[in-house]
Amino acid sequence: MLAVGNVMNQGTFRGNATGFTVDSLLRMIKMKGADKKTTVLDYVVKSLFDRGEERVLVVAEDLGVLEGVSKISGSEIGRQLGEVETTFESLKSELDDAKAIVAPTSPVPSPASGGGGAVESNGESSHEMFIKRLGAHVREFENKVEEVKKCRRLMQRKVTEVVEYFGEDPATCDTGRIFDVLQEFRKALTSSKEAVIRRERSLARSNGGNLQQQQQQQQQAGGDSKGATKAPSGDGPLPRRSGHGRRESV
Repeated sequence: MLAVGNVMNQGTFRGNATGFTVDSLLRMIKMKGADKKTTVLDYVVKSLFDRGEERVLVVAEDLGVLEGVSKISGSEIGRQLGEVETTFESLKSELDDAKAIVAPTSPVPSPASGGGGAVESNGESSHEMFIKRLGAHVREFENKVEEVKKCRRLMQRKVTEVVEYFGEDPATCDTGRIFDVLQEFRKALTSSKEAVIRRERSLARSNGGNLQQQQQQQQQAGGDSKGATKAPSGDGPLPRRSGHGRRESV
């Protein structure tokens, strides 16, 4: 594909390119020849078949994994994971603030005495119960949030690698865009491949039918030549008797 692009752009500043962007794949799908039907991708696929290199087209099968991820945005997932981390940090901050509140030095009055402090059946105040339960949740999710942070960093690194691999800027290009283009390219590549296979099969059937017809004609012509011996007719020469008593034809 790169070679075809360089031929098409020969003599321009785009010629002699050493790579191509993701959007270039879309141009190969949409750019058509003089017949207004054959695309650049169709030409590339047909050329590969003509040279016996159609095994390269297995890339269409490799890209089948995009079916389930083409709508996933790396930046959106990163944002959602960031919100999880922010929420957890807020819980930790709220727990620290609750612990910092100075507990009253005097006994907590009970509702029966007219006081406003709520006391649980086990003698703990609602404030103490809040700290205890929130602390338990924070400890429970702390390890999980750390795993989320590691996954987020790994994902961001992988997203950057994918975007840069296709020559795009990670600051402006997202995996969703790349996956969409590759998915569209995969469908077009599969369609071109199947079209070439159908044409070759149709041509093979046509050539096979013509060959069979020629063989039948040759066999028929051979049979006619073998049966072309002449039978004697009634107008042939009449026999005559010779002087020695033999019959001769005249």
